[in-house]
Amino acid sequence: MKVKARNSKIEFARLLACMEVVILHIGYVISRIDEPAFFKAFRSCIFADPVPVFWMITGFFLFGVTNYEKKWKNTIIKIIIPTVFVYIAGYLMADFLYGELDTRGIKDFFFNYLSPLMSAKHPTIGVVAHTWYVIAYVLVILFLPILKIFVDWLDKSKIREIIFLVVTLGLLIANDLKYNELLHLGFDGIPVIIGAYIFIIWGHIIYKYKDIFS
Repeated sequence: MKVKARNSKIEFARLLACMEVVILHIGYVISRIDEPAFFKAFRSCIFADPVPVFWMITGFFLFGVTNYEKKWKNTIIKIIIPTVFVYIAGYLMADFLYGELDTRGIKDFFFNYLSPLMSAKHPTIGVVAHTWYVIAYVLVILFLPILKIFVDWLDKSKIREIIFLVVTLGLLIANDLKYNELLHLGFDGIPVIIGAYIFIIWGHIIYKYKDIFS
């Protein structure tokens, strides 16, 4: 089987984003009250949120998919099933690691781990509290055919692409200025999909014109 060559620039961007995630989760202080506003903004832009980088990288390749059934099947086998095993392990180890569950039983497992998934939310207990990105990715893949229709429509006109980039950039800036009260972007449900779709489409457009950046 022939192994596809990886793009070193994309892998480097992915590596940097992974390092940012690590930096955030070890409690690195992004900004201090006593430092100048310029440095606060600069450090926040670099370390505040690496997730859009991952979404844009996803957008580089996502719309080459034509067999949705195969994509959904791979998502179930490679992502959903392993995630369920992680939830089970997280539940069984919760007492040992965090002392968060005083009782054992199917009822506890359902309400703390599986029930949130029914409303497109991630469990918030212990080691599985960081699986929101997995749930978001599954939602993205679930509605991929609808997203593909919109992206195909954008691809037919550079003007449409420019308008999309300008409008969504304006929305994100306005949302930041309103302290997220405009779009209410978050970790669950529709809000997480909105942010994901914006950056995925950005990634698609950037990769489409990648020769400009070469």
